[in-house]
Amino acid sequence: MTNAKHTQTPWRTDTNGDIRDFDNNILLFKNYSGHGLTNAKEQMANALLVIKTVNCHDELLEAARVALMELGGYVPRRESTQQAMNQLNAAILKAEGK
Repeated sequence: MTNAKHTQTPWRTDTNGDIRDFDNNILLFKNYSGHGLTNAKEQMANALLVIKTVNCHDELLEAARVALMELGGYVPRRESTQQAMNQLNAAILKAEGK
């Protein structure tokens, strides 16, 4: 991994399915049909998924950190609660690239 920073959010998709930044610069091109990849509807759905994920990443990560910190002193009485805390911790680590 590099220490390069990503383009500032929010990102959006244009009518072609390309992903653009706030200033309308193209960040990612869609895969064009006819190359054995995906069809146009699937490409647009993929672009929208990337955008939704990128645009809320920081907020979701911070919310997960706060929730785990608040639960830090909590002693789970049920196994499912401990599993949820473990899952939350694993998701945080994954989002941080660890």
